Amino acid sequence: MDIGGSLARTPDGLTPADALNADLYPDLIEAGGLAAALRQVAHAEHLDLGEIKVQNEWGRSAFTTARLTADRGAMAVLLGGDSHRFSISAGQPFRDPGWVSGSTPDLAEAARMLAAWRTGVKLRELTARFPFLEYPPISQGYEDGTPVPAQWKIVLTDQEAETYRDLLTALHADDVTGGMFPYLSMFTLRLAADPYDMSAAEVVVARGPEEGGYRVSSSAAEGERLVRGIGETVEAVRDLSRKP
Repeated sequence: MDIGGSLARTPDGLTPADALNADLYPDLIEAGGLAAALRQVAHAEHLDLGEIKVQNEWGRSAFTTARLTADRGAMAVLLGGDSHRFSISAGQPFRDPGWVSGSTPDLAEAARMLAAWRTGVKLRELTARFPFLEYPPISQGYEDGTPVPAQWKIVLTDQEAETYRDLLTALHADDVTGGMFPYLSMFTLRLAADPYDMSAAEVVVARGPEEGGYRVSSSAAEGERLVRGIGETVEAVRDLSRKP
C-alpha cells in the first residue's frame, strides 16, 4: 500500500497548518492532512483501502478531504468543523446498492469501516459493527435488490405524501404503475421507470387547476395531460409510462 503521497504544500501555496484547525486537528497537521493520516492508519492497521486521494489538490480540500473507490460505490471522508470528527459517506443515493453515512472522532475506526465497505460487508452487519453509521430504509431495499417495493412502502406511509394518498394507493395497486419507482420532489409525484437510473424516463403527476384534477406529463414525451379523478390519472400514467 502506498503510504506516501502527502503534500507539503498545494500548488497555490497552502500548507496543512494553513488549512487545518490546530486546536481540533494537530494530529492531521503533523501527518500532512487527512488523506495522508488515513494512509498511515491503514498501513498501521494492515487495512487495504486501495488508493486514497483528495477531492481537490488545490486549496484547503487538499488537506481536509479524502476519497476512495470500491466496486459497491465510492467513499468520501470530510472533517467536522466544530469538533474533532470524521464524516463518512459511502455510496451514492439511487445509484449504488445501499449507502451509509455517519461520523466518528476515531480515525482508526473510520478506516476500519471504510475497509469493511470495500470488502462488501452488508448493511446490517456494517451498522452493527459501526454504530455511528446510519442509512435510510431504501438503502436496504437497494441492497436486497427490491428497491421498488421498498420505496412504495416508504411513500405509502409518508405523511408528506398525504395529499396524494388515494392516488398513490391506486397507482400501487395497478399492475403497470405499481412496478414504477415513486418519489416526491418539489411538491409533485414522480414515477421513475428505472430505480437504478434516476435520469431515465419518468412520469410526473402534479395537482391540476381544478379540484380533483391532475397534470400528468412524461420526460419522454412532449406536452402534458389534464385529467380528472384517480381512474383517469392512473390510465394517463400507464399510457405515458409506455412512451419510448
